[in-house]
Amino acid sequence: MQLQQYPFSERYGWVLDKYGLSWQLILSDPKGEERPFIVPSLMFVGKVYGKAEEAVNFYLSVFKNSKRGIVARYRKGQEPDKEGTVMFSD
Repeated sequence: MQLQQYPFSERYGWVLDKYGLSWQLILSDPKGEERPFIVPSLMFVGKVYGKAEEAVNFYLSVFKNSKRGIVARYRKGQEPDKEGTVMFSD
């Protein structure tokens, strides 16, 4: 997805890096939002499904002054994923 405006974000884009990892980038407005200017959001699907929470905890331990953002969990009936597993986080 090209970096542009979407209904859920003024500036959002989705890229695939040279390692095949999907990165979703949300650029905030530094003048009016409390969120950081760049918000990385990593997607864990397929073979790495269920590892998002582990990855978030790891990255929080690596990057100084980082903090957990939104944590969205799968709800009952959101197949094929298990209820309570992290769907996405930033």
